[in-house]
Amino acid sequence: MRPSTHRVVFFGVLVALNSFSSGCTTADLRPQGLVILPDTAADVTRARQLAERTRESQPSTRVKIRGRDVWSSTIMRWFTPLSSNNAEFVAEIDPATGDMKFSEVRASETLASWDLPGRARLHRARGESKNRPKGTSNLTAVYLDSFVLYLRLPWLIRSSDVLQLLPNHPDPETAPGLSKTHDAVFAMARDTNDDHYILWINRETGRLDFAEFTYRDLAKSYRGVLRFDGWFDASAGGLPRKVTIQSDFRGDGFAHRIEIDTSTLIGSP
Repeated sequence: MRPSTHRVVFFGVLVALNSFSSGCTTADLRPQGLVILPDTAADVTRARQLAERTRESQPSTRVKIRGRDVWSSTIMRWFTPLSSNNAEFVAEIDPATGDMKFSEVRASETLASWDLPGRARLHRARGESKNRPKGTSNLTAVYLDSFVLYLRLPWLIRSSDVLQLLPNHPDPETAPGLSKTHDAVFAMARDTNDDHYILWINRETGRLDFAEFTYRDLAKSYRGVLRFDGWFDASAGGLPRKVTIQSDFRGDGFAHRIEIDTSTLIGSP
């Protein structure tokens, strides 16, 4: 199930071209002129209140999910361990630690399985190693880590070192789906060069609807948008039913979409 050598080489070329085309700059989501406020500031307090609300659906026991990962491009899917553009999966996730057992399946057949050690916080601490199951390639590790990160993101927001409310001025042309009913929360690590997030939380539902993000494990210049649609009740795991990974808010550059059909609690971790 590992990518072949030519896939790895081609992926490296794509990442190199991506970095070159952006002037080798690191993606940075900080709004121009942003000043990081002290923890006692009102915008920090409000951001942490919003983060706590998105975490209300986090269960205390492991969650088992079944669904599919749908890819728009065979070439992009090559750089994952998946065997098709409409890959079925079964996964068990520990909501607190992020530990995950992930299997690609076809009907009742298991094609491949991996056990991923999780991350308890949104950002890695200085010197903390990246998660990689034993015997897997970096490409497989990036795919698995991003998969469980996207699903757990609403629960991880509160663990960010820096959380701060941003002014909300959505542009209906460039950001369809956003409105004045969304609060924008900026998240970043305080003392490491880890990823940035702008989290768009629905003020009426308390749900995370969109998240702008960087993914420096993939390429330092990479940035994208996550769109969350539909949610399971807390009694069924509290996860999003669908997460679409796209290049912008319009979704024209949709890369892949995680669709969850069933979600159940399976007992204590």
